[in-house]
Amino acid sequence: MDPALIDEAVARVETRLGETYLGCDVWHVETGLALHGSGLHAGLLKRLTDDLRESLAAGSLPGQETWYLLDLDDDRTLVVVCAAPLEAALLARTSTLDLDALVDETVPALAADLAGATGTDR
Repeated sequence: MDPALIDEAVARVETRLGETYLGCDVWHVETGLALHGSGLHAGLLKRLTDDLRESLAAGSLPGQETWYLLDLDDDRTLVVVCAAPLEAALLARTSTLDLDALVDETVPALAADLAGATGTDR
């Protein structure tokens, strides 16, 4: 795992989103160890993601795949990108967010960059 590549991946997201970007945390799926932080509380987000996976597994819905999105209060959108063995939470300003670009370009690029930082293919 290359921490410099993780930092570069986050920097590319920040560049792509510009003023819409509000922060990004990256953590290890198994350990919960924060590898890049903007103060988004990686531990809480790891627990939320784990709970989501468990709830989907217990229900009749298919499992969570690569990412999920939450529309939060105060003009905030949270996207969690799952690129095992890493996960990332990206916080953006909802009012200026281009959702198509986020889904079609930013999320897949971040997932690929995180996979590259760990030497895994995505």
